[in-house]
Amino acid sequence: MRVATGTTSRSAVVVLVAVLAAVTGLVTAAPVHADPAETERQLDATWNKLEKVGETYKQNEADLRRSQRAAAKLARQIKPLRDKVDAMYADIGVMAAAAYKGGDLRLVNSIMEHGSAGTMLDQVSTLDRIAADRHRKVAAYERAKRTLDAKKATLDRRIAADRVKAKRLKAQKARIEKQMKDLQAKRAREISATSGADYVPPYIPGAAGKAVRFAYAQLGKPYVWNTAGPDTYDCSGLTMAAWATVGVSMQHYTVSQYNAFPKVSRGELQPGDLLFWNNLQHEAMYVGNGYAIHAPTPGENVKVSSMSQLDYIGPYDGAVRPA
Repeated sequence: MRVATGTTSRSAVVVLVAVLAAVTGLVTAAPVHADPAETERQLDATWNKLEKVGETYKQNEADLRRSQRAAAKLARQIKPLRDKVDAMYADIGVMAAAAYKGGDLRLVNSIMEHGSAGTMLDQVSTLDRIAADRHRKVAAYERAKRTLDAKKATLDRRIAADRVKAKRLKAQKARIEKQMKDLQAKRAREISATSGADYVPPYIPGAAGKAVRFAYAQLGKPYVWNTAGPDTYDCSGLTMAAWATVGVSMQHYTVSQYNAFPKVSRGELQPGDLLFWNNLQHEAMYVGNGYAIHAPTPGENVKVSSMSQLDYIGPYDGAVRPA
């Protein structure tokens, strides 16, 4: 009976612990396998989306500025037409008011006193022609103004649509930039966890970024002289293999690599640039923020070092930018 009771009690305890663990989270879930390569692919896809949205945004901004300039030009053209129409309407109004007040009768009396009836008819005919001419000019100015007004109205609608589009694209760009930021943080955690690197660069687009990412994928692989992967590397073999992934070829020799590409000052370094020390006996690839990745010496593995650490190797010879 005691044995049965003990067994039953232990079973109850086991069940209780299991239930508590499920409820309170005492049992820790197995860590999700970090996959920097998958995160890199997500970064590539997100960067491509960001580039497209960015280009569309810039094009929309250019279209908006162009429409605004055109609308301003039309407004400048419309103003003198409006002024002329207003002035002519004012003149016609003055003439009409003068006629209404008997101004034409005084003119007729004056003509009759100082000239012939033919002269009077000529003067009346002249006044009619002047009035008709002004009406024609007013009509012409109004037609021209209506044409320009219609063009400006079209531009104003386009400007309003471009502003709405700019707002939408700006919000879309901000969302994608947030995704990029989150993915970069995830990538940095994954690479640090799997490689132990002191510095993980942010996502770098383009060929240089792909070369840097290839080099980071080789972290921890042993240095072996005169090898260029896939399992071992020497210093020039690592840089040659990294840049080969984006179609840039170079010889497996530090001096040749130094002489093959444009020189870059230390203050203008960009990720992917090749750095050289100790009379071109050693090289590394710059990854940003004063760090470089390299295959050091026999007995060591591919690793990330600060440039100040690399300066202990020997005199700094300079840098080049593969292209």
